Amino acid sequence: MSDARNNNFTVIFSAVVAVVSIGLAVLVFLAHKNYSTVSDTYDQQAAELQRLQSLTPYPDQENLSQLKQAKDALQSSIAALRSDLAARSIETEPINPTQFQDRLREMLAEITRLAAEHGVALEEGFYLGFEQYQDVPPSPAAAPALYRQLKAIHAILRRVIEARVATLAIERALLPEESGAVPAASAQPNARQASAAPVLERSIIRIKFTCDGGVLRLVMNSLMSADQFLIIRTLTVQNESLEGPARGATLTTPGTAGQPAIADLFSGTQPTVPDGGAATTAAAPERLAFIVGQEKIDVDLHVELIDFLKPETVKADN
Repeated sequence: MSDARNNNFTVIFSAVVAVVSIGLAVLVFLAHKNYSTVSDTYDQQAAELQRLQSLTPYPDQENLSQLKQAKDALQSSIAALRSDLAARSIETEPINPTQFQDRLREMLAEITRLAAEHGVALEEGFYLGFEQYQDVPPSPAAAPALYRQLKAIHAILRRVIEARVATLAIERALLPEESGAVPAASAQPNARQASAAPVLERSIIRIKFTCDGGVLRLVMNSLMSADQFLIIRTLTVQNESLEGPARGATLTTPGTAGQPAIADLFSGTQPTVPDGGAATTAAAPERLAFIVGQEKIDVDLHVELIDFLKPETVKADN
């Protein structure tokens, strides 16, 4: 009985040992196989890295051709855009100082006449912003740039006056050419741009006028459709009357001849019209004052005039 039990134990123990041995052998085989795979991959990547490090870099000819085509297409697009923008700017014309003064007087006379026709009051000493050149001519180097700015200002003021503002004044910032300095667009910040041609030139003018609210809309729409490319940098609007009428105030000013007053249109009062056709306003009753809508507004515009220069021949970098 004892021998039978011993034999069973031996058989079971031997079977367990055999199973564990087989399992360990399988695990060792799989681990070795995985190690071989990882080792081969590492060797391949190390060899590829060594090969890449030993190569002399040089771009592929096909890639170079595609890059050159893309660069040429971009330069063509930029040149077309610059040509289109340059067409929206006033060209610089050769002109001497005496001719500039003559053109300045002619344009001043035209603006003054136009303002009188439209009932626009110009500021005292109004000279289109070029007061310093009323008696003294500019330098020969500054005359062409000043004439270009003069034509832009003349065109803008015509639009403002034709909108029928009440008063008008203008100031302008001096151009770099007037002080003999290099224009800001031509100044190069670093050596890479030292050979690059300037793209644009800018100048600042300040237009101040008094008008009704509706006239301001006309002025803004007109400026946006101007031939000269411009940017309105700041727009300041302030009511001419900062305080409203006192409580219970009445408006006793009669309407204009031949037309009923605005308050009469709402009150239903019918003005008396004599044989001459003019409305009788001598006995006009007192009317309530309008709180808003009758006052004018003071407008202050800072406008930047942008002149895009014609593109020069662009040479591709090698």
